[in-house]
Amino acid sequence: MNYFILEDNKMRQQWFKENLKGHRITIVDNVDDAKRILKTSAYDIIFLDHDLGEGTGGESYYNSGVTIAEFIPKTPNKDTEIYIHSQNPVGAENMQKILNYNGINSTIIPFGSFKLN
Repeated sequence: MNYFILEDNKMRQQWFKENLKGHRITIVDNVDDAKRILKTSAYDIIFLDHDLGEGTGGESYYNSGVTIAEFIPKTPNKDTEIYIHSQNPVGAENMQKILNYNGINSTIIPFGSFKLN
């Protein structure tokens, strides 16, 4: 499987690396890198976090998973299985609404409450 993960927390990034051994994974921690990669690459599963810029006090609308939710319809990942793993319920719901509006199915699963193969 080929996974794309938007996550800025180093401990969570490590968790994904450990739990997805044997799979191809791409982990990015910011919107600009996510856009650059998703624009041309297709994935089997995408995990999106909402709150980026952890610890910087620099959280903004642009630097959040919302921007990527808005961008995904412009990528080869329109039919990709998407999981929103944010523990920010309002942000996760906003991302899901954007994806659904664009005909993309997604599932909200707070980080740590899912199991990976």
